[in-house]
Amino acid sequence: MNFVRQIKQWTNELNLFELETIRSEFFDRRKAIIGTRIYITLLPIFLTILFLYSALQGQNRTVTVQNPSELEFQTLLQQYPNTLSCPCLQMTIPYELFVEITLEYHPICSSIFISDIWINLLFNYNISYYYPLDFRSSSLGQFQILSSLCSLSKQFLNQQIQDLLSETFLTPIVLSPYLLNTESQSRSSFIRTSASNAFLQLLQLIRSATYADMSQTAVQTSRSRRMVVIFDGLIGSNLVPTYFSDRNDTICYCDTQSTCSSSLSGFFNLSAYETLGDYASSQSLISKVPGFVAGCFPLESLLQSSLECLYDLQCLNLVLNYFPHINTSNITYLNRNKTKYSIDTFVNTLVENLFIEQWTINNSFTKYYNTCAPLLCTYTFIQYGNILYVITQILGFYGGLVIVLRFGISRFIIKFSKRVHNQSTENTQTRLIDRLQIACRSIPDQLKQLNLFKKYDATRNDPYELQTSRIATRTYIVLFPLTMCILIIYASVNVRTQTFTISQPSHSTFENLHMEYSSKVKCPCKQSYIPYDSFLSLSPEYHPVCSSLFISSAWLLSLLSTNWVEQYFSFDDFHATGIVSQFQLDTIANFKQNLDTIRLLTMNMEGTSMTNSLSVSYKSLNTTEPYIDFSYVSSDWNDCSCALNDDCIVPMAFYEYPNSPYSYPANFLFNIPGLFIGCFAIRSVLQSSLECFYNETCLDLIQTMIRSNQSIDIVSLNQSQTRYLPNSSIEIIFNELMLEKWGDEIQYDRYYEQCAPISCTYTITKRNDLSYILTFLIALFGGVSIALKILVSSIVRWIRNRSRPKHLNPGNMEKQRLIQRLSQLFNQLKRKIQEYNIFESELSWLNEQRRQKDIITTRIYFLLLLFHMIILITFTSLSIRTKFITIDYPTQSILNNLRLDSRISSTLECSCQQITIPYSSFISIDPHFHQLCSSDFTNMNSNWTNVLYSYGIDDEHPYDDYRLFALPHFRTLSSLCNLSKTTVINNLNRFSSKTLISKQIQSYDTIQSQIENAVTRFRSALCRIFVLILNFIRQMFQGNGILSSIYSNWYFQTLRKESLAFLWTKPRSYGNENNCSCGTNSMCSSSAIIENSSIPGFRIGCYVIDSLLQSTLECLYNISCTNLMKSFYSVQDVTVVPLNTNLSSTNETVQSLVDRLLIDEWKFNISYENYYRTCSPRSCRYSIEERADPLYIIITIIGFYGGLSVALKIVAPLLMNIGRHFFRRFQNRIGVENPR
Repeated sequence: MNFVRQIKQWTNELNLFELETIRSEFFDRRKAIIGTRIYITLLPIFLTILFLYSALQGQNRTVTVQNPSELEFQTLLQQYPNTLSCPCLQMTIPYELFVEITLEYHPICSSIFISDIWINLLFNYNISYYYPLDFRSSSLGQFQILSSLCSLSKQFLNQQIQDLLSETFLTPIVLSPYLLNTESQSRSSFIRTSASNAFLQLLQLIRSATYADMSQTAVQTSRSRRMVVIFDGLIGSNLVPTYFSDRNDTICYCDTQSTCSSSLSGFFNLSAYETLGDYASSQSLISKVPGFVAGCFPLESLLQSSLECLYDLQCLNLVLNYFPHINTSNITYLNRNKTKYSIDTFVNTLVENLFIEQWTINNSFTKYYNTCAPLLCTYTFIQYGNILYVITQILGFYGGLVIVLRFGISRFIIKFSKRVHNQSTENTQTRLIDRLQIACRSIPDQLKQLNLFKKYDATRNDPYELQTSRIATRTYIVLFPLTMCILIIYASVNVRTQTFTISQPSHSTFENLHMEYSSKVKCPCKQSYIPYDSFLSLSPEYHPVCSSLFISSAWLLSLLSTNWVEQYFSFDDFHATGIVSQFQLDTIANFKQNLDTIRLLTMNMEGTSMTNSLSVSYKSLNTTEPYIDFSYVSSDWNDCSCALNDDCIVPMAFYEYPNSPYSYPANFLFNIPGLFIGCFAIRSVLQSSLECFYNETCLDLIQTMIRSNQSIDIVSLNQSQTRYLPNSSIEIIFNELMLEKWGDEIQYDRYYEQCAPISCTYTITKRNDLSYILTFLIALFGGVSIALKILVSSIVRWIRNRSRPKHLNPGNMEKQRLIQRLSQLFNQLKRKIQEYNIFESELSWLNEQRRQKDIITTRIYFLLLLFHMIILITFTSLSIRTKFITIDYPTQSILNNLRLDSRISSTLECSCQQITIPYSSFISIDPHFHQLCSSDFTNMNSNWTNVLYSYGIDDEHPYDDYRLFALPHFRTLSSLCNLSKTTVINNLNRFSSKTLISKQIQSYDTIQSQIENAVTRFRSALCRIFVLILNFIRQMFQGNGILSSIYSNWYFQTLRKESLAFLWTKPRSYGNENNCSCGTNSMCSSSAIIENSSIPGFRIGCYVIDSLLQSTLECLYNISCTNLMKSFYSVQDVTVVPLNTNLSSTNETVQSLVDRLLIDEWKFNISYENYYRTCSPRSCRYSIEERADPLYIIITIIGFYGGLSVALKIVAPLLMNIGRHFFRRFQNRIGVENPR
């Protein structure tokens, strides 16, 4: 109870304003106690507010970890996923170093059924004698194509995978395992889709082009031929349309639909000549082969077939019975347990999936991380409730807060008490203006008497010292506001970097942030992989003809009246073809290149849709030979030969035949505006226009001429629905992919929903706001006040003592020696230190015991102050600060200098104003082509070409005479040069139009490495794709059994010497002993010979392109060889310049030249200056970690000193009292133990 009573009494009598009671007559003890209670109430409130503010105010802290291990990175990633940044030492990493893709294919692609052994066993020299539905007729081409599809699908996929693995993954910073896996999976999915799309689009284009030109097949399933006797000694051939009956017994004509097929395939007791093109009958069927069908083209029928027979041992044995020469020991059926597809799956489904059973991708984060090899990781976090920071802030504020509260409370109580006193003593209230006047008159007197530096021993007895203290007070009053103004200006002008984080921002919030801090805001997506189809939609609108009846089956049937089957029309008669319907255009950018490649090969193939060559025989029907062979004659269109130019065309017209279908001359009726026919349907269509189909009158004339029981009513096209002119060539429309508009739409809202950013973080550097300035001033108030008091007092006293009159200082009356003055100065300093008292006040002026106590307390105070200041200075000097620096619109030289600084380069970020930078703005590529492409040998208007064409092109030569191949060979060489140039130029344009996504400017080394890799991949991929497309088309033509226009692979023959006799096809053979048949191998070839004279380097074979690819150009380097060739054409006066042996190799095959697109050298240049100029960085920002600078240390010490000084003035007396208490108890104990 006594203790509680003492505490209560001590609390009631507590007085912290004791000095104020002495200094002011209006501030008595009662008011001091009231002020103490107000002070004690307000101080904890303000300190609590300050504590909460400091604890809740987040502090940005950036931490750097040197040489982090993978485990450390994973740990940091879990803790700081949004701010962790680990710059890679190796920024470009090939995918092959950390990604592995494995594929498993359908068992058919590794079976014997796609091997040369199986295909050779299926071959029969008399294959065309069989009924087309007979498996012995259809199986050879189908299995050749199946083998090619398996091989080509693997090549397409391997190429895409190889391209991916050879690509470099640009990774400026280490990605998380999740993001790396997402990136790998998305890239893997993309290449799989790309390979599938490229494969299927090319396949579809080959199918469409083959059908459009109605290429002649060896087994004559698309169209068959019959002999027509023009006159004795000249025999021609007539085309007969073919048709099949499907599963629904519907008749389907190959002239109107390429996918016509039978309902079955098997073994028949029927020959082809007995059908006359009618392939709808299933009579004479001996055995059926389940799953397989026959159709217009082997490719089309294969896609509609299934492989179920190959899974069935009984069915397989049935097939083998019809091929008795087959060795069955190595032939096993397919295992249905090794495939995910059902056995009755159509081959088309397998092809659409590229025969893939399983696609597996694995990526190794460890390999990726080790290759990236980050030297450091930095992460930033906002630290809340840092005790050291809170204590520092409180101590910084405490000094100023105590001074403000003591001054404010005492003045408030004095003013309040005066007002109460005046109201109680005066009857009338003084006017406000009178009180202001009184206050103004009293201020000068109060300022004159104000003394903040009172000292009992000096100011009380020495008027000079009193004046000195008053001067110091006035100096302090002037300097203190001036210092505070300077600090206000400093705090207002100074900038600081702040990082703000907004969790789960809305779309509108993000838009506002992006508008205000576009280059600084970072909002990582929650969903890092976002499919394009989730926010991007394409709704292309095509030319009206693509949705019109002109490409419908009904229109085609109206053109193909069954009454015309036995009629023979002029080739420029409209009845002979349906034009627009031949095209099925796609939207892929490579479409035209693929079509040009197809054109390269088809120009030496026989097309029956129009006429590029004729099949004739100059033998008489009365010949004693057992059969009649047919040979090749080129077609001419108005003095334009298809042997030289496949763009030969004539206007399409209508004719009438008054006497009979075969009478000549026919009577011309009228031309059809805009429509042309020529060597090939595709080339004729591209040069035509649709103007007639916009004209109702023209269209009515056509419908009148083709009127039949299958005719339909059709309306003209509407000009208002297209952006093209009616007379625009179809090629112009085609080059735009038949598009009216793309109809693309980007829905950013849906993208944002998919992205769903977890947070948005932005770091800004800005001037300090008002709250920060006030906080800053309050923190420094106490320290500045105390520092100024000490500084002003010392300086003013020193100046005043130096100028003090000598008569007032007797010690200085006579001149003293230096040693005496130093001794005197030392004694004065010693005395001042011994008597220095910061706790001096009016209370101790008359109390010597209290004065001595205050002096001891002062010594304790200075010891504590020195100890804490040493700790503070050491801590502040050794502390590391992260400093953010921004340079606006840096020049390239400035950026280079920044990159050279190792402290800066790892955190340097320079935001590009132009984020997407076209390659064309800083990359130039110049390919140099082989000298062949600029020589006379590939110029179709040169003397060399004229020699090959003008002499003997239509003469009858043996099939192995090189004169039959010479012109097609050199024309193909010319086309290869033109195609390679076009391909390179078009792809260079596409490459140049690509953009480099560069949000941050990259270094020269990074750009150089990245672009060199991109150019290398571009060159490699371009050449590989070109060759792959070429091989794809070649193999499909071989599988379809397409006849060469010069009949170098198959030729026509008839055994029946009568008009309208059915023509058979026979395969050619090449090789040293003619042991290689074109029926099974398109690469069969022999050395080129003319009249027993060898032509060095050149070879002849099944197809013009295949034999040419196996040839070398050594003859063209030798003037003697070219002269030898000219001699066989009876020409000597034509000069041809041979190729230069110093520029290229003479024994390099054409295949080798094609493999590199006939390019000898690639030259490219990268201009980093242009890249930098296009990027045009608006600012560069970097952070550096450095020790505190002197100004920061001084400001920190001043801010800390104020609060520390006030706190120590409380702690020091407390320690003094505690020490005295224990000392007295110690003395009392000694006195008890040792009484006198």
